[in-house]
Amino acid sequence: MDTKKIITGMFIISTIMGCSIHKKAAQERAEMLQQLPQSAQIIRAADLERLPQPVKQWLASSGVVGKKRTQTAFVEQTLRMKLKPNQEKWYQGKANQIFTIWKPGFNWMMKMKMSPVMNVKARDKFANGHGEMHIKMNNIITIAKAQGPKIDEASLQRFLGEMVWFPSAALSEQINWETINNTSARATITINDIEASGTFNFNTKGEVVSFSAMRYKDTGAEAKRQLWINTIEKTAIINGIRVPVKTSTTWRLDDGDWTWLKLEITDIKLNPAIKQITNP
Repeated sequence: MDTKKIITGMFIISTIMGCSIHKKAAQERAEMLQQLPQSAQIIRAADLERLPQPVKQWLASSGVVGKKRTQTAFVEQTLRMKLKPNQEKWYQGKANQIFTIWKPGFNWMMKMKMSPVMNVKARDKFANGHGEMHIKMNNIITIAKAQGPKIDEASLQRFLGEMVWFPSAALSEQINWETINNTSARATITINDIEASGTFNFNTKGEVVSFSAMRYKDTGAEAKRQLWINTIEKTAIINGIRVPVKTSTTWRLDDGDWTWLKLEITDIKLNPAIKQITNP
């Protein structure tokens, strides 16, 4: 048996399959960007008045007033991830993600190297009111694929938490805000028959310091909502707007906290040309 030929064959198959995965993601992204609104409104200080005080302070301090409302966003990330609570090693990867705000949705593509001969590609999406997760090893073997009402809700909660990268989305009429206290507010978004909520916590400067939600971790019949926390570790000004550029994500489980994801933002494009964001 010629080991070199086997490895070469596997590489070719992996490459072909990888292209098909990217092709599918590109098609999904193109579909999401259909019916893009023709113009984006300029945000006025008066537009913030209906929001709870901590949310209003967040948007004002982030610098969105006087700028166009975000309709689409493209976010590039580097990441470190742990797949199990007791895992010591962090796997490293890269990802990029598009968002549509007028019709809430996202499409996230990630590639992570686990060993010299093993890599994982994942695609998470929320579109047309439905979420889906798909993970493949070496572009060939599906190791996870999930959809359904629990994924729909969890994906919509993810959209809520990640709008910190394009703060003007907080002005969406699809989001209902409730004041909790001077430094926190609860957001609830409803798409079709799916409702998702989460809590934003702010510091005295008006910056978001964390987002938390009771979120489904699994999709099985016994799955239950557990506390999911995004903590913001660093902010920076990109496109004239202050946004988080370093975050960590933690599940608060019955047997202890599991910090499983650390993200660093390498670029954010707001309202970019469509051709810039369809290619994953």
